[in-house]
Amino acid sequence: KLEVCCGVLKDGDATDAEKELAAKILFCDDSVALAKGIATILPDPSLLEQYEPKLAEIAKTASLDTLDLEGRQITGDLPESVMVLMASARYFNLKGNNFGNITKGTALHNMVDRLTNWRKTEELVWTDLARGSSLPRQMCYLINLVKLDVSNQGLTGMFQEFLNK
Repeated sequence: KLEVCCGVLKDGDATDAEKELAAKILFCDDSVALAKGIATILPDPSLLEQYEPKLAEIAKTASLDTLDLEGRQITGDLPESVMVLMASARYFNLKGNNFGNITKGTALHNMVDRLTNWRKTEELVWTDLARGSSLPRQMCYLINLVKLDVSNQGLTGMFQEFLNK
């Protein structure tokens, strides 16, 4: 059923009513359906633009169990709504993608590309951040972080703000 719904979203010949019903099934509080919906719209900028508002709305109340998009070569942006859902996920894997809004070498890139569970992360050692990097606001999703080692990284701006919270 979920595969059919994903196909409907991608089908240029599907009616608006069919697409609306498929989106309602995919972007709901069912973690499996939600993961399928995300996997369907992220690689396609036009689908992402169309369905991201629905995803953002459900991200306020839903949680995600797993999201495995390793090596999909996704180049569009990774929406904040997906990051909100990643914060609740038991497991995610987004390695091997090149999200347009996440710069390689930054702390956010490390969080998205190297970690597989934000809510259980207790310790981070970042020794390879790009000079001039700052800590992203998404650090708030690391709710169990107790040790952060950014020795000699020359972080700017938000780092002091993050420490003061």
